[in-house]
Amino acid sequence: MAKKPDYLKLAQDAYEASSSYVDANYRNDWDYSIKAFRNEHGPGSKYLSAEYKARSKLFPPHTRTIIRKNEAAAAIALFSNMDIVDLTPGNPDDIMNVASASALKEILEYRLTRTIPAFPLVMGAVQDAQTMGTVCSYQYWEYQKDDEGRKLKDKPCIELRPIENIRLDGGANWLDPVNSSPYFCDIIPMYVCDVKAMMENKNDKTGEPKWKNYEDSIIIQAKPDVMDSTRKARLGGNQLPEDETTGIKEFDVVWVMRWFMRNSQGSDRVFYTLGTQELLTDDEPIDKVYFHGKRPYTMGYAIVETHKAFKTGIPVLVRPLQKESTEVANQRLDNVKFVLNKRWLVARGKQVDIASLTRNVPGGVTLLTDPKNDIVESNWADVTSSSYVEQDRIKSGLDELAGNFSPSTRVANNAVNDTLGGSKMALQGAGLMSDYLLRTIIETWWEPTLRQLVLLEQYYETDDVVLSVCANKARLFPRFGIAKITDMMLMNEVNVSVNVGMGASNPNERFQKLISGTMATMDIVAKAPPGFNILEFIKEAYSNMGYRDGARFWNQQQDPRLMKAMQMVQQLQGMLEGKQMELQSRIQEKQLTLASNEKIKGAEIQVDAQRIDGDLRIRESENAIEAARLELEKFLGVLEAQGLEKEHTMRLREMMGNVVMQQEKLKEQRIKNEGTMLKIIGDLQKQSIQRANAPA
Repeated sequence: MAKKPDYLKLAQDAYEASSSYVDANYRNDWDYSIKAFRNEHGPGSKYLSAEYKARSKLFPPHTRTIIRKNEAAAAIALFSNMDIVDLTPGNPDDIMNVASASALKEILEYRLTRTIPAFPLVMGAVQDAQTMGTVCSYQYWEYQKDDEGRKLKDKPCIELRPIENIRLDGGANWLDPVNSSPYFCDIIPMYVCDVKAMMENKNDKTGEPKWKNYEDSIIIQAKPDVMDSTRKARLGGNQLPEDETTGIKEFDVVWVMRWFMRNSQGSDRVFYTLGTQELLTDDEPIDKVYFHGKRPYTMGYAIVETHKAFKTGIPVLVRPLQKESTEVANQRLDNVKFVLNKRWLVARGKQVDIASLTRNVPGGVTLLTDPKNDIVESNWADVTSSSYVEQDRIKSGLDELAGNFSPSTRVANNAVNDTLGGSKMALQGAGLMSDYLLRTIIETWWEPTLRQLVLLEQYYETDDVVLSVCANKARLFPRFGIAKITDMMLMNEVNVSVNVGMGASNPNERFQKLISGTMATMDIVAKAPPGFNILEFIKEAYSNMGYRDGARFWNQQQDPRLMKAMQMVQQLQGMLEGKQMELQSRIQEKQLTLASNEKIKGAEIQVDAQRIDGDLRIRESENAIEAARLELEKFLGVLEAQGLEKEHTMRLREMMGNVVMQQEKLKEQRIKNEGTMLKIIGDLQKQSIQRANAPA
């Protein structure tokens, strides 16, 4: 049986070797980079010596300007569009895989906007990658309960780690130093009280303490006695937190180291140490501590340097030109100060008021014994324009090296510099360098970090509120018929990418490229001959526009020509539906017209019936009156024949007149009835016409 390795001894040896390697090869560069970022002279600079105490010690902020501009370009490229992160299914033909990619995309966006401070995190990573040369982050899931078992924290975390706190083997593969190094160490500063809390906390599975328990005298030994110079440079002139005297030992800071070490069988073991003195945990297989079996760290860089585990930052890249610019600027300032404040040569042993000469106060008096012989003025020639020209030349070379451009940049060719076209040419080259730098950081750090974040979400995400909100945003039920996000659904394989391409740091240029390129692509797709591979052409077109492909803008599951044909079919179907609706409207109008005509005919028949009935009644009345008239005439004739008196004859004639008047009234009533009938018919026809002309 093989003897178990002594992991504490291995950790001590690895820490000593890696620290020596870092101190010998990278420590000075890191210290200078941080100082340059803070606009301060680096360690060992002559401007920090006693000889330069009264000299000009300006540090021109060229390095800080370059880094800040690249940060601004990163903010525009990564956060001007909320749909930056894109998740595509591993198997686009599987409906569940497609649904899983949609759900995970919404979950990832929710976490990056609600629980993970994505903007300061990414900006800090861009700053670290440029300043230190390397950015490193730790991805983990934070879960915490209170004493009563209630959930306090349940979220994914991304934590940027200072590169000076990382230890790995110098011979690690430059493409993947985290996983290729035989050991990986993260030095974590922790308060003593937090260390003790971890020693008292119980493991949910085993019920045993998470960390081994040690006395205070052992714990305090992990307090660093010598702080590394990089951390000092990072904090500037401020007091180090580790050196703060509080009188409370619980708040002292000690080093806790998280180790990943590969054994002779090739498997990774994970354990914690208290400094390099004691083991806090026993070694465990990495897949027991981290379910995915990978070291939960990602390292990226801004400048590609082959065969180096730690890369060079921008301050080291431009250091020679920065130093020359600093030298020229300070010499010119000293010269100007000598011109404005002259130097005096005073004879030794003479009675001269030296303090008055030093103050050089306007209107002041300097006492001399012999003004002609005791003191001589030392004149200095004023600075020439060559100093400014040289400064511009150095600044131009520095900007060209770093990919920086500003309106104040002066290049050798004034014609190029002073014209709009020349400025655009310089800006185009500088923009290309900035885009390249951002693409490098995204490829080496941001995308690998997001892939680990997706793995954490797939395995640990159980928040019902988050899952419900993201299911609604992904429209899973309308699109796939899925009511909620399940664990099995999240476990499908997805591809993670960041939709930022070359040219993304210039919004106007990016928009113009997108519009013109899309219009040209649409025109070519519309005129493409049979057999032309449209999808491959779209990928090539959008890659030249600065995007990886056209997946976000075109449906790659179908041929665009087929999509266009389907659109035409849909348009024809819409036209057909419109015609059908128009025909139905006409039919309804005809039906309404017929119904109106039938109503009019019915009304006319009713009117005719009423008119006939009225005529019959009038005719009956006329016949009755005529019969009465005849009876009266017959009676009148009888009376006349009998020789009645004249008075009776007059009464009878009056009665005959009344009968005639009744006949005239009947005629008038018949005429009125006919007029009423005609008016009713006219109103019915008018209503029918209005109903026919009314919109359907």
